[in-house]
Amino acid sequence: MRFLPALLVVLQISACSAPPSGEAAELPGSSWTVERIVLEDGGLERGDGAQQVTFGDDGSIAISSCNDCSGRFVIEDDALSFSNVLACTKRACPTGTLELERLLGDETQISRDGDFLVLQPEGSETRILLSRSVVPA
Repeated sequence: MRFLPALLVVLQISACSAPPSGEAAELPGSSWTVERIVLEDGGLERGDGAQQVTFGDDGSIAISSCNDCSGRFVIEDDALSFSNVLACTKRACPTGTLELERLLGDETQISRDGDFLVLQPEGSETRILLSRSVVPA
């Protein structure tokens, strides 16, 4: 009976470390550049190449736009969420500057649209379309 609690802990850890599937499977170890954002009101914002989202193999996430953010991400059933509050710089971004970190909610759906990775914050019609960044050799 003493081994039962230890076995349950091992099973819980194994379940948490199950590899993601679908679109989410390609996120760890990848970097993406914002191509465009389709806003709820139908408006369109284009990325200028400076807005990036990087998913570390270790579960870390880095978001670069006007501000830089870092934290940890979790993927479950093609939904991206943050396992803690993102730590972000607090620059005074000029009016009209794309602040990617403000668009991402606590939970974001992940899908594909052709070559684009699409992030859609839960409860929002805003769609963030990203293309895979080319890592220099």
